[in-house]
Amino acid sequence: MSRPGLHVRRILVPVDFSDHALNAVRVSEEIARRYRAKIFLLHVLVPLQFGVYMPHPRSDEEILRQASQEAERQMRAFLKKIRESGRRWTILYESGPASVRILEVAEKRKMDLIVIGSLGRTNLVDYLMGSTAENVVRRSKVSVLVVRP
Repeated sequence: MSRPGLHVRRILVPVDFSDHALNAVRVSEEIARRYRAKIFLLHVLVPLQFGVYMPHPRSDEEILRQASQEAERQMRAFLKKIRESGRRWTILYESGPASVRILEVAEKRKMDLIVIGSLGRTNLVDYLMGSTAENVVRRSKVSVLVVRP
């Protein structure tokens, strides 16, 4: 007979480089320390919404390449804020709708817990369709901890 309780070995923390994501990372560190769990930081590159005027048309591949390079730069800066723990992170990048990709990664990589900030970088789509955190909580097959500011 297995013991009831929380068994956390793999924690997914979606990050958008905001202070709210930083708080979620810090909470995940405490949980990981207690359960000796691995932490996976996920940044989702969200496609441009509602079209954007671009004076010099570029291919989708070029836009994605530049967005990926910028995300990697921002991730390095973000990691500098949390390096004091000495923890090693597994960094993941995806592109597409944020809540969809978060849920796919959680399932595909067999995460035990998602730790997500209640607020992130807001935009019109979040306002109209609900927040990423809300969508993840509603549709996740694994436990979700929402970290308030």
